[in-house]
Amino acid sequence: LLQVVNGRRRRREDPAGKESHYHLPSHLQSTTVDVALKLENVKKVFDSRSASAKKMVVALDGVSFEVKRGEFVSIVGPSGSGKSTLLNVIGALDRPTSGKVFINGQDIFLLDDARLSDVRSRLIGFIFQSYNLVNRMSVQENVEFPAIFSERPSSDSRTRALELLETLGIKDKAKQKPVDLSGGEQQRVAIARALINDPALVLADEPTGNLDTKTGREVFDLLKMLSDRFGTTVVMVTHNLELAGMTTRSIYIRDGRIEKEILHKDLSETKASSAAASKDITSSSEKAR
Repeated sequence: LLQVVNGRRRRREDPAGKESHYHLPSHLQSTTVDVALKLENVKKVFDSRSASAKKMVVALDGVSFEVKRGEFVSIVGPSGSGKSTLLNVIGALDRPTSGKVFINGQDIFLLDDARLSDVRSRLIGFIFQSYNLVNRMSVQENVEFPAIFSERPSSDSRTRALELLETLGIKDKAKQKPVDLSGGEQQRVAIARALINDPALVLADEPTGNLDTKTGREVFDLLKMLSDRFGTTVVMVTHNLELAGMTTRSIYIRDGRIEKEILHKDLSETKASSAAASKDITSSSEKAR
């Protein structure tokens, strides 16, 4: 599995065949970087859509925090608190009005749209509450799909996709369509898809929201195992306070501002207990087959 999580990278070349001067910020270039994600005074302001109320809506108001490599951080807050906007900004889906977002030391919003798209496809993996799988494609094709935009040979993508599906306990579903799978199995496919390009950061938006309690816990445990054992950095938005309490740290958002942060478990302590958690995941994966 270590080979699955830690995929290979190649240098980018421009169409003329010359090595590009642009280098993706990544743990591939330096394994000594401790901070995977950093936000500095991030603000996001929208124009009000109401014709009668011409005012600005402040969705994020000076948000600053860091996420260390390998941390599993939960973002918690009521509806309308700014959680989704925050996740969109971290995921480079939306530019902030002001402030800076660093992924592996690179201020990503200094990049133009083309390079920002490159960062988004290579360094960020997305997991959605509603899975967002393509039902016309097989499970394996869904997992491989993001690799189309990378420089990974198609044969490597196929091998990696099958390895990820095996790790998540659903390799036997590779040729099936997502519509034929249970909710928990579909979310496992979504997790595999998020990992196909070996991202520096995995963003999970209510990944257990559409699942029953037992299945949701199994999906959460998979994300926790990836963080604890293999150093995957995970930022998860959730309303589930019980699950939030089992992450490394919780950041509470209210009215676009950080209300408080709670450290649940030291990162070194988390990794020390990962072996036992890994055994539980293996057991759950076998039951899912």
